[in-house]
Amino acid sequence: MVSLRFIKVLAIRLTLAILSIISLAVILLIHVSILVNGLRIALLNGFNLLTGTPPLPTESMPLGGVGPSLVGSLLTSGLAILISTPVSIILGFFLVEHRGSRFVGLVRAAFQSLYGLPTITISLIVYTLLVIPMRTQSLLAGSISLLIVALPMELTYFENVFSSIPLTYKEAGYSIGLGRLGLLTRVVLGISKSGLASALTLTLARVMGETAPVLFTIGNALTSYHTSLFQPSSTITTLIFMLASSPFQVQFDFAWGAVLTLYLVYLFLFTASKLVRGVEL
Repeated sequence: MVSLRFIKVLAIRLTLAILSIISLAVILLIHVSILVNGLRIALLNGFNLLTGTPPLPTESMPLGGVGPSLVGSLLTSGLAILISTPVSIILGFFLVEHRGSRFVGLVRAAFQSLYGLPTITISLIVYTLLVIPMRTQSLLAGSISLLIVALPMELTYFENVFSSIPLTYKEAGYSIGLGRLGLLTRVVLGISKSGLASALTLTLARVMGETAPVLFTIGNALTSYHTSLFQPSSTITTLIFMLASSPFQVQFDFAWGAVLTLYLVYLFLFTASKLVRGVEL
C-alpha cells in the first residue's frame, strides 16, 4: 500500500520538475528569439552593425548600426566602474576589518538601502542635481547615474570576497609589521584577485544592461559619435528602448540587432566572470 508520505514527496518532485521545465523553456525561448531575430539583422548589416548609425523611419530596410550607442555604453559603464572599483575595495576592506562596529552597521545599511532604490529614481535625482544646472544631458551625468548603481553592488561583492579570506593570512601580515593599507595592497588584494575580477566583470555586465538610470541623464544622440563627457550621447539600452517604442516597423525590426549586440557583450562578460573565478591571475 502506498503511503501518504510517498504521495506527498512524489507530488512535490513532480511539481518542481514541471516548474523547472517551464522555467528552462522560457529561458530557451528568450535566447532563441534574440538569436533568430538578431542574427537576421546582423547578417543583413555585417560589420556595419557595430559602426553605423540606426536607420531612419523613411528607410525601407533595417540597415544601419549601433556605433554611437555602443561607444556611449562603453564610456559610461567604463567610467562608472573605474570610479566605483577603488572606492568599493577600500570600503569593503573597512567593513570587514571593523565588523561589529555600530558605524560600520550604519554604512552597510546605507549602501543596502541604495541597492534597493529604484534605478529610475537615481536617474531623476541626477537629472535634478546635475543635468538641470548643466542645462544639457551628457556622458558625465549618465556615468554618475551608473556609478550610483554600481557602488552598492560592487561593495557587496567585494565585502563577501574579503570576508572569505582566512584570518591567519591577515595575522601573518600584521605580524611582519604591515599596517592596514599594506595588508590590503600586499596580502588581501593578492589573495582575492580572481574573486575581485569575477565581481568586477559581473558588475560591468549589470550596469551595461541598465536603462532606467540613464533614461533622463545621457541624452538621445543616436546618430553622432560624442566622446566628450559634457556632450549628450546614448547607450545600447536607451537605443533599444527608443527603437522598440517606435511606430515604424523598420526601426522596430532593427532593435533586434541592438538587442543581439548587447546580448553578445553580456555573454562575453558573463563567460569571462566564470573563467576568472577559478584562475590565478
